[in-house]
Amino acid sequence: MSTKRTSTIVLLLIAAFLISACQQATAPQEANVRYDAVSEPEAPPADFDKSIAGEAAAPGQLNTPARVDSLIIKTGDFTLLVDNVGSSIERVTAVATETGGFVVSSNVWTQGNSDYATITIRLPVAQFEAAQSRLRGLAVDVLSESSSGQDVSEEYVDLESRLRNLEATATRIRAFLDEAKNVEEALDVNARLTEVESEIEQIKGRMSYLEDRAAFSTITVQLQQDAAPIEPQRWTPGKTAEAAVNSLGNLLQGLADLGIWLAIAVAPVALPVVAITFLVLRARRRNRSVASS
Repeated sequence: MSTKRTSTIVLLLIAAFLISACQQATAPQEANVRYDAVSEPEAPPADFDKSIAGEAAAPGQLNTPARVDSLIIKTGDFTLLVDNVGSSIERVTAVATETGGFVVSSNVWTQGNSDYATITIRLPVAQFEAAQSRLRGLAVDVLSESSSGQDVSEEYVDLESRLRNLEATATRIRAFLDEAKNVEEALDVNARLTEVESEIEQIKGRMSYLEDRAAFSTITVQLQQDAAPIEPQRWTPGKTAEAAVNSLGNLLQGLADLGIWLAIAVAPVALPVVAITFLVLRARRRNRSVASS
């Protein structure tokens, strides 16, 4: 029994030794195969646009954009009733400058008995709510108020991803430009590079715009001056009599002016006409009387 057990152990040891030897023998062969499979870099293809597009679209080549904080564009609108428009503009300007902002535009005009103004300010987003509270304190009455926030985080992340891919594409195109074999090929590659760089600049400009709008909030304030109340007029008989006398005087003066115009301008022309007409009618009556007799 012990002899059989010993034989079995020996056979197992021999089998393990043979398996280990086979693995050591085949390992270098696999390494050689892998080494032989590596080839030299290929020359830039003639249809470089497709090659570039393929590399840019390859999943392994995409750059995952870094995570960014939320970008919220905040805007506010106020319509305030104030004691004095001029002094209120100065106070709104002070709110902007004291919170680290600035005035974008202002406009003042008068309509009827009231003064009006519109002033637009920009200030750091962290001061948005504080500035709103200070603006409310400037008013006799807040006629209207509104605020809104636009989340542009998704758009910004998308632009960042596109920017990284375009920059990678531009790098690849520059490599093709260095490997161009003739002038015509170099010009084609350079034209493509110019297009990509233009897209890169547009995206950078849009990203800068979003960053600026998110960093600085915009508040538009419309100011309306509180007009003094109009007192109701009391009935005064003396003033009414005075107005009636003045109206009668104006009427008599008008009639006198009409008589003067008739005597000077109309009478010299009208009297001869009237006299001739009277003589003609009288002559006709005489003729009728003679004929009847």
